[in-house]
Amino acid sequence: MFPFCWRSEKAKNPTSCYPAGNEKHQLIKRLPPPLVRHLLSDYRNQQLSASQAARELALSRSRFYRLYSDYLRACAGGHSHDWSPGTSGGNHRPDWPLEVVALLQKLLSSKPPSSYSAATSELLRRLKFKTDRATVRRWAIHHQLAPDTNKLLDQLLPHVNLNEVHRELGATPQAAKAHALSENRSVLRPVPACPWWPYVWSLQTKVRVGDDGKVPVGSQRLAIDAPPRSTLIRCLRPDGDLFFLRHTPDPKSTPILLLHHPVF
Repeated sequence: MFPFCWRSEKAKNPTSCYPAGNEKHQLIKRLPPPLVRHLLSDYRNQQLSASQAARELALSRSRFYRLYSDYLRACAGGHSHDWSPGTSGGNHRPDWPLEVVALLQKLLSSKPPSSYSAATSELLRRLKFKTDRATVRRWAIHHQLAPDTNKLLDQLLPHVNLNEVHRELGATPQAAKAHALSENRSVLRPVPACPWWPYVWSLQTKVRVGDDGKVPVGSQRLAIDAPPRSTLIRCLRPDGDLFFLRHTPDPKSTPILLLHHPVF
């Protein structure tokens, strides 16, 4: 007989197959890779000390230096722009019981396959194995047992575009597209050749640099190349990217970008 609740136990499947409450607080799961690269680049350019960078990343000094060595190898290989910190700590979770794996494979391989909710209920009813629907879904995706919904979507889209009349357009999507093409209304206007254009449609607020030479970015404070207590312009774009400028947009000057914090 299996224990009633397996959620609190560790299992050897990939980290993505288990609830977030059981996962370690890995760096890659806490901070976006662009922010990690930005802090390591600042340390490399001597804009941050090792202690400051390690504190921003919430890492020990030894772990920070190992991470920095990995980053330098990426720089030497010419792919520092897409480098990402890996996971650490190894695999500490035991395997799921074979009976659980066999039942899941049977349920998810049937024609049609069982839903994730039904598979979760059957695990609990038959084997007293408690988990949740999201965990079963991640397990199915990792083991290539998830249904291929894209094929069905690819079959449905042409039917919808050719046959279903849009209420506001008064025509099918395919007919509306053909009409727009005949009137040359499918051509996008070019982006104006203005250096301020990326910041025009952003939410602009004033922010003051702290005495520590940093500005608030989300729940953190990042170093910026500006005097303490000076006022900067914080630009939040609709896509989530964050920019810090020296001055407000002025067509008679060019923007001075001090910090760019991408959303991803």
